[in-house]
This record gives sequence, C-alpha cells and structure tokens, in this order.
Amino acid sequence: MYIIFLVRHFLTWLKRLYYILKFQSKNRSYIHSSSFIKYDNLEDIIVGRNFTVGYNNLILCTNEHAKSLNPRSAIVIGNNVSIGEFNNIRASGGTLKIGDNSLISQYVNIICSNHSIALDKPIRDQAWDIRKTGVTIGNDVWIGCGVTILPGVSIGNGAIVAAGSVVTKDVMNYTIVSGIPAKFLKNRN
Repeated sequence: MYIIFLVRHFLTWLKRLYYILKFQSKNRSYIHSSSFIKYDNLEDIIVGRNFTVGYNNLILCTNEHAKSLNPRSAIVIGNNVSIGEFNNIRASGGTLKIGDNSLISQYVNIICSNHSIALDKPIRDQAWDIRKTGVTIGNDVWIGCGVTILPGVSIGNGAIVAAGSVVTKDVMNYTIVSGIPAKFLKNRN
C-alpha cells in the first residue's frame, strides 16, 4: 500500500514538474523548484510573460470547498510580475488578479476567500463565504514584506503597501498605505 502511495505521489510530482517546465519555456518565466503550486485545473492559471517566483512559495488555486453557488478559483497574472520568497498565496474560493509590472515581496499572505461561519455545521465543512471573495492587485504595485491581503480587496494601480500591513479595505491608485489595518499614509509622488 505504501509503495502505491509513493508511486502516485511521484507521478503527481512529475506531472506538475512537466507543466512548470513547459510553462517556463512558453512564457519566459521562472518558478523556483522549491515553490509548490497546487491546482485542480492548469487552465485556471493564466500568466503573462517574464513572471518569476522565488523559492519556498505556496500557491493554491483549488476548488475543494466549491459549491454550485461559489465562483470558480482562478489566478490571472500580468507581464513582468515578480513574487519573492516564502509567500502564501491562496486563490482557492476566489480569483486573484495581479496587473503588469507588480512586485510581491517575501512573507506575503494573499487570501482570496474565507470559510462561512454558520453555527449549523463545523467550519471545516462549510463552503467559502461568497460575500467577500477575490483579490485584485493593479499595475505597477509594490506589496511590501510581511503584508497580509484579505478577501474582497482591490489595490489600485501604482499603489504601495508598506511592510507588515494588513489590507482589509480597497487601496486607491497611487497611494501608500501602512498599518494594521492598512490606512492611507500619503500619495505617491
């Protein structure tokens, strides 16, 4: 039984490695081999050219809690986007959109959905809460180190989110936000 598990695990790993190598050569992109990308359907992930992913990232685009009413998970990333190291990006239950020329630093959490919290069944068995889903990050955005972006948030073009911030509300174009929760600091000059 254990050998069957190992063979299945190896074949899954080999299939994902094939798609990563195929993806990298097609889009002039680079994904470090230590980063883990889990998806149900590769077609749910659309990436532009010159996309880079550093080491030890976890990127999920799965529909394990999807119910008929919930939107399908997807990741749409523009051209010249760079994702640093040790990031936790979870598009499960929502859509993540990142515009062109954006930078995601290290230790960033991007969460595109939350579980519902009704009392009639355990949280782990509940579908995604569809009132707030997805994250949109505009063009030319810099997400600083250690930032957490919560579901339903839109970050405008040219915005900067300072290190350690927790983004709970939309960020306007060409502004700098900081804090927990992130608040307007100043306009970008």
